[in-house]
Amino acid sequence: MNLGTVDISNATMENIEITEPAGTMVIVPNDYSEIDIFCLMLARFGHPNGPMTMSIPDGDPNAPFKWDFIFHIPAFGTLEICRSWMHLEIRTRKIKVLPKELLNFLQYNLKAHKDKIEEVKGKIEDYRLLINPFKRHQLLANEAKEELNDFTIKKIYYPKGMVATEKQIKRHNKSFESYMKGMNKESSLSISLCTHSAFMVEAYLNLILAVFLKKEIQEDSAIFKETIERPWRKKIKRLHIDCIHITKVDFGDSIIRDISKVFDLRNKVAHSYPHKEDLTVSNMWFFKNFPVLEKPLPFDKFQIAANNSLPTKVEAIFCFETANKMIELIDRYIAASNLEGFKMLSNSNPIGFNEKKGVYSLPFGSVVNKVFFPS
Repeated sequence: MNLGTVDISNATMENIEITEPAGTMVIVPNDYSEIDIFCLMLARFGHPNGPMTMSIPDGDPNAPFKWDFIFHIPAFGTLEICRSWMHLEIRTRKIKVLPKELLNFLQYNLKAHKDKIEEVKGKIEDYRLLINPFKRHQLLANEAKEELNDFTIKKIYYPKGMVATEKQIKRHNKSFESYMKGMNKESSLSISLCTHSAFMVEAYLNLILAVFLKKEIQEDSAIFKETIERPWRKKIKRLHIDCIHITKVDFGDSIIRDISKVFDLRNKVAHSYPHKEDLTVSNMWFFKNFPVLEKPLPFDKFQIAANNSLPTKVEAIFCFETANKMIELIDRYIAASNLEGFKMLSNSNPIGFNEKKGVYSLPFGSVVNKVFFPS
């Protein structure tokens, strides 16, 4: 008799061998449908019932073992299906079978009970795991800020005159190359910090809308689209109108003025128009083709423009600090009874979206629990 053609409807909960040594174990390949296997087991047994489930009868998405089923197949013995943090495995107790028989057992029953599987699947809660844009921009901003804080640009070494030794010339060329790379690196970090700081505030506002938006706005696609696409200022002004659990934000706060500067800087970076007010490296005059600078400095830094950036390092750090103050300001207008739960959600990545209920939630805790066993 081949286990690969045994119907799971023959499985029982009697004569289960928990203490017997392991028989054959197979890691289920990644191209199998885990949800279908789970629903197959759920249809037959009603609830996870394995030894790893006993201590957490309601389940725990943060546990190293997620769920398991154990059952007895007459003439074959005990089978287990266990989902750990790393993979899904099917194994026997005591008896030895060919590994392919265990996979054939799954394939046979997935096909034989596909209608029942779909029925069960329609009854359990369907979540989407979503990237949390706020947390993503916050992490990127934090990384840029940390790197920018520690980053310094070494000055260019110039010999005292144009008559120089070979060693001085090499030192100058090396320092000039280092300076150019440093300026580019600082500019890159400053742009990243500025833009992600602004995106962080916008993403936070959008997360508030996602969680607290009034139902009638969610259900009207045109109004919903208009609401989420409003500029940041209008979003803040209408938070108490469009959302539940939000009170009116005081626009007289100085932080509103400062965050406006942040978005102005972000927009200048995004639009990249060569504004003379923002991107001037130096003034220069010409008589015919004779160039004259404002001050008698070396020409090399001006011929390869790298001594001015938008935003500057100071401006970028201002953007980061202001963005965090803005988020603290917004938090003051979220109802106290909802703030703690919302902050937990905002600090989670990914976040969960319940398809049936149309609500966002926290799918995992802040710690990733893994278990390895010594070989």
